[in-house]
Amino acid sequence: MTIRKIATSSLVLAAISANMIYADNSVSEIQNTNSMVVNENKVQYEQNNVVEVSTFEQFYKALKDKNSKTIKLKNNITLNKEYAETISIVNGNTANQTRDIVISKGVSIDGNGHTIDLNNLASIVLKGNDIKLSNITVKNSDHIGIQVYNSRNVYFKEVTVEKAKKFGIFVNGSTVKLENCTTKSNGDGGVLISRSLTLTASNCTDSEVEIINNITHKENASKPNISIKNLTMLNGHVQRHRFKSPSYIYTESTAKVKNVVLSDFYREALNITDPNTKYQEKVYTFNV
Repeated sequence: MTIRKIATSSLVLAAISANMIYADNSVSEIQNTNSMVVNENKVQYEQNNVVEVSTFEQFYKALKDKNSKTIKLKNNITLNKEYAETISIVNGNTANQTRDIVISKGVSIDGNGHTIDLNNLASIVLKGNDIKLSNITVKNSDHIGIQVYNSRNVYFKEVTVEKAKKFGIFVNGSTVKLENCTTKSNGDGGVLISRSLTLTASNCTDSEVEIINNITHKENASKPNISIKNLTMLNGHVQRHRFKSPSYIYTESTAKVKNVVLSDFYREALNITDPNTKYQEKVYTFNV
């Protein structure tokens, strides 16, 4: 295995375009640091229609209320089994069925330093644009801690994701900014950056993640802090996900490439009958 050190004031990984550092070692060029500075004020979120919640049921109902633009936690909240059973299972992958707490609208969620405990009963999935999470801990997901699916302009500030069974954060065909966030003790590692094979429409994009100021990883030493998975889509598109980070030194392992047999879930979703259909995945791992 080949190990190389990357020290940058602005790091872009797994991308193919001018003025970037590439995860495949093909080009190394530092971007202008000033061009990477992101002002939080540039991201506009509505702060009216504030709803304060003190139970998980109130929180879930506020997510479904189209008029609520800002949700604030008054205390720690926990999902219990009785209420979880009222939430439909929307993940159709029978191998990984889970109840998804879906956030599908532009909203600002302010944790006020409090915790959402999913109690190993559900996971959180963002499926909308202009979503902001701040000053909050999400723990004990029964799958991914927080998945950001086909979403734009998502902003996490001082968010901690811990003790998820899979990755803490999964950026899936989305653009996300992470400011002063933490991942801790997640089953598969800190942050996964990729794109589902089912996101094949022209309006879908490869993922882009930008780390602002700082990020803390407290993962098991055998798990990656950041994992970037580039897939070769069945239509021939090669994913090139982008990852930007200021003033960090990452250790990158040589990419692992393998051909993977398409699962029954994807064959059904993509209407493919050949059980031997394969796609290629190229995985890069990075640790601070």
